Amino acid sequence: MTDSSVTLNRTGARRLQSGHPWIYRQNLKEPLPVSPGVVLIKDDRGKDLGVGLFSPKSRIPVRVLSTDVVPIDDTFFIERFRRAKEYRDS
Repeated sequence: MTDSSVTLNRTGARRLQSGHPWIYRQNLKEPLPVSPGVVLIKDDRGKDLGVGLFSPKSRIPVRVLSTDVVPIDDTFFIERFRRAKEYRDS
């Protein structure tokens, strides 16, 4: 997994749990990671909510990849592409 994490405030956690794929800066608690990369997403009580891509310079700094805590590796993306193709083919 990843060593970096971000913590959401209550509004951010509610948005994520309702299915929104983006985390806005105002929904994050400090401190934030300084480097871009994969982050573990947590609520303000420390519960794991998923994983996402973090970009420190973006107005939308976290893009949710999964609401499960899963490794983000080649297998993750291959499976995502396979499911997308299967969906389009149906």
